[in-house]
Amino acid sequence: MLKYQFSGQSSQLSEQSENLAVRSTVRKLSLYSSIPHAFLLSQFDIGLLAGQKRDDLLSLWTKANQAYNNLGGPQRSFVGANDLMAINGLDKNRVESVLKLMKLYSPHDSHATGLYNVRLSKLVTPQLLVNQKRAEERANVRSGMSSAELFDVVASSPNLTEPMTKQILGMTQDNGAFLFTTMDEDVRNHMPVYRRVALNDKDKNSPEFDSLSFPIGGRYPPFANVYRIRIDSVNTRLIINNGVHRLFSLASKGNIWCPLVVTDMSPQEIPDPFVNFNREFLVNPQSNPPLLMDFLNKHVTIPLDYFPCKNTIKVNYTVERYPTIAS
Repeated sequence: MLKYQFSGQSSQLSEQSENLAVRSTVRKLSLYSSIPHAFLLSQFDIGLLAGQKRDDLLSLWTKANQAYNNLGGPQRSFVGANDLMAINGLDKNRVESVLKLMKLYSPHDSHATGLYNVRLSKLVTPQLLVNQKRAEERANVRSGMSSAELFDVVASSPNLTEPMTKQILGMTQDNGAFLFTTMDEDVRNHMPVYRRVALNDKDKNSPEFDSLSFPIGGRYPPFANVYRIRIDSVNTRLIINNGVHRLFSLASKGNIWCPLVVTDMSPQEIPDPFVNFNREFLVNPQSNPPLLMDFLNKHVTIPLDYFPCKNTIKVNYTVERYPTIAS
């Protein structure tokens, strides 16, 4: 009844709300044209997209998908002999320092890992969304950068990170739940860590006990790096493992080559799923995964306005204690 009596005011408020929604959205470039339209429509159905209509999205996808299919087949992502070159113009000590640090982390610790000058146009992206504003803020880049300047970008940590809030939902000796929220898209849960910790670190004589922790934080090591995958007896692909926004920023300024950490992996070792794709799509020689450079092709990208979202991670734990018969 209130809306009926004040229909003019209600319409104005509605329009103001829509304008506010548009101003407060995050513009992202998507490569949903490379996959079936169901995933794009699901983003609308669950309420993440702002200012778009479902039918319009389907129309945008149909046009972009046709353009994507005209880009070429699977062979466009195959790595040629001239797509990986020896590095030059870099400080040897810094290169060794980066590789030494990479070798402290899995899977780089147990696989052949080196630094190569890589052609950006051959990089496969497992990530379907790029936040242009974040890419600009993540790295200060320009065209015609030297190898040393490019290396500074790919081997750097972010200057600013969004704060993370911890909320204890409940905690007892046997069970509990923690909630972590942040605007930082990079924050994630890492593999559990098992170690000995002091029961009270303020007491220098405190006893130590076994502990299992669940790290929550950004990507580490922070270096942009790629996996080199042998997808058949002849062909390989370079799949970005970290640094999509920095590499997009470099490519958008016209840079063609970039020094990157490259780790050799077999197809079976790629996580499944890996970012936005299942493993089979990325490593099947008959598939046509999107390339980093496709983000720069206005005919295949679909610009979308997303509502700002907090990255939320909830950790639940339960401890069971009971006697078992000793053999």
